[in-house]
Amino acid sequence: MDRHHTVDTLGQSSLMQTIQNGDLAQVQRLVAVDNPEAKHLLVTTQLAATTEQLGQTALHVACLYGNVPIFQALLDVMPDVNVRDKAGATALHYAITTRREGVISALMAAPGVDINAVDEAGNTLLMYACYCNNVALVQTLLAGPRRLSFTQYNHAGLSALHIAAQRGFSSCIQELLDANIFGVNATTLDGRTCLMLVKNAVETAGMLLRYPGIDVNLASEDGNTALLHACLGGHDDMIAYLLSLRSVDVNVTNASGDSAFRFAVRTENAFLAAQIVQTTSFDEEHVTPECGPIALSVACALQRVGLVRRLVASPHTDYNYKDKNGLTVLLQVCLSPSTDLTILNILLALPNVDTNATDMRGNSCLMVAVRNDRVDLVRALLAVEATNFNFANEKGDTALTIACEQANYPIAEVLVALPTLDVNHRRKDNRPAYRVARKKGVRKIMQLLTTHPAFEMPPDADEDAIGDHDWTLRGCLREVGAFFLILGQICQPCAWCCFGYAISD
Repeated sequence: MDRHHTVDTLGQSSLMQTIQNGDLAQVQRLVAVDNPEAKHLLVTTQLAATTEQLGQTALHVACLYGNVPIFQALLDVMPDVNVRDKAGATALHYAITTRREGVISALMAAPGVDINAVDEAGNTLLMYACYCNNVALVQTLLAGPRRLSFTQYNHAGLSALHIAAQRGFSSCIQELLDANIFGVNATTLDGRTCLMLVKNAVETAGMLLRYPGIDVNLASEDGNTALLHACLGGHDDMIAYLLSLRSVDVNVTNASGDSAFRFAVRTENAFLAAQIVQTTSFDEEHVTPECGPIALSVACALQRVGLVRRLVASPHTDYNYKDKNGLTVLLQVCLSPSTDLTILNILLALPNVDTNATDMRGNSCLMVAVRNDRVDLVRALLAVEATNFNFANEKGDTALTIACEQANYPIAEVLVALPTLDVNHRRKDNRPAYRVARKKGVRKIMQLLTTHPAFEMPPDADEDAIGDHDWTLRGCLREVGAFFLILGQICQPCAWCCFGYAISD
């Protein structure tokens, strides 16, 4: 029979179309044969027909749709249950990946089924089962009387155990390890262990570490341990978990000479670098000027004074370097509300340190210190001659207007003591420091500002009177009394108006 009469334009036979429609009776009619000639015709025109794109037979299509009676009807007449598609996958491979449990059972019981079948990527049935986390099938395959090549590797260099680890499937891993098919330190062809493959599956890692004999510091061919693999992959949960283990060697270096710390500073991951430095087994001798400015940032953040002194003593340390967030080390130190003044003084003593470096919003070190209400840092910064205390950020704020906004009298007092302070500077909203303080109702700072030799009373000072309230009990009573005074002028005097006269006095 001509192929034109047995397939459609998509390369599907009439039998495939019937399977897709779920018509069991029609499938049974199509496969019902009672003589050799009819059987030959069925095989050549229907059962052997394949889709043009993927090379799927009717048996593959039946696996995809998972109708067990239809599949069984085909299985009874299929001459080869191990027929493959263009990727080398059998019907059993299809049944596993589509999780058709009834079809899997039918195939596993079929005579002649090849449970050692390997697709073109080198994947065995056991690998498929592990990839799909089909624990029951893994157990069946492991317990079967027929010999399986359990330790076989696919073309990616992975065994079934490593596929399960890569997917974080703890139950499959346990089945394979408990069957003594693999050792817990079994490696891929490039030397990676399960612990290196589990990514962020911390619970799976914990399960692996309970097996006796596991080597958490084993390295793959490139010299990377599980910790370094986690760092390279950006698996933060796994990094934190591994760093919590005393048995992990945080100082080990790979074939490229990178340790976990060096990797962190090279990628400007200050948080990771700080995590590593804080481990009890970390050797600070690994922190050298060659590690770059991020190492200095971490040392400052962790207030490791000795380490800071050692790093800044080297001519290789660029202490004015801006990280990916646009911050210099000095800006970061000023940003921290818990900064040790000793650290700041070490940095300020450096030649050519930029005290006027700004963040992405134009805030200088001095402004940042003011925002953190750190008068001690403000004094230290102002002691450096190069510090520009009149510098304005993107919103037009200066250190003085910020101090007024935050109602911080001690810092305002330090700033007003500067003879060349621009006390009359206006922000972009046209408010000078005096109006900012007035709107905040901080009379003490308002009076302080007027003592500066260059102070000029702004002609628009009264525009912010609405914010100039005395929030003490007496002040609040005075406001209430003023309301009743006005009320008394437009209505007949009453007891409430008399109360207003009394409390507004």
